Amino acid sequence: MIRAIAGIGCMRKKRKKIRFQQSYNKIPKQDRPLPLAYFQFISDNLMILEARSFQRVIEAVKFFNTRLNWRAAEPVRLGIVNKLFGCSPDETPQPPNSFAEFFDQEDVVVYTPEELEEEIEEVIAQYETEEEKDKAVRAYMEEKSKQPLPEIEEIAVSLHEEGLSILEIALRMKHIEAWEHWQGNKYFTQYDLIQSMIENMPDDQEESEDNLA
Repeated sequence: MIRAIAGIGCMRKKRKKIRFQQSYNKIPKQDRPLPLAYFQFISDNLMILEARSFQRVIEAVKFFNTRLNWRAAEPVRLGIVNKLFGCSPDETPQPPNSFAEFFDQEDVVVYTPEELEEEIEEVIAQYETEEEKDKAVRAYMEEKSKQPLPEIEEIAVSLHEEGLSILEIALRMKHIEAWEHWQGNKYFTQYDLIQSMIENMPDDQEESEDNLA
């Protein structure tokens, strides 16, 4: 695996495709190459790719998706810090050497698809008709979306079929909530984001969805 990663010679081109506030060409030469992420080899069958933003995670997945055989290595878990870090304009950024310390804490919230399925099954079991079950599940998911994201969480990842698109949308939504908190809107949740998206949905799309319903 190390040889396979080392043999990928076009990472620099990928680096230049990611948009930063400052053009890559304007970055001082002494600060290049610009590391976007790095691997940690934990054991013979476990390695961690640590990135510093959701955008880098998605770009890394896209990059390695076409260059590494998933039979040799496949992402299965994603650790997330739902928080933006920064400093005042007159300060020099001092990012941590590693975010591993965040995930070594005891308060990391771990989500699995199986747990969500069990929770939904428990909700469904309380009702008889399909209409009641559907209404109850929608209400349950709405209440979950009103809960703030945990600062540190770990989720299961599946990139097969539409998995990458789903992951990209989920990370964008998490980023927006973190940004709102950064702006001082500390009570903003995924529910508020979803409602905002619905309110700004084009009328023709709303009519189309109403017809489908």
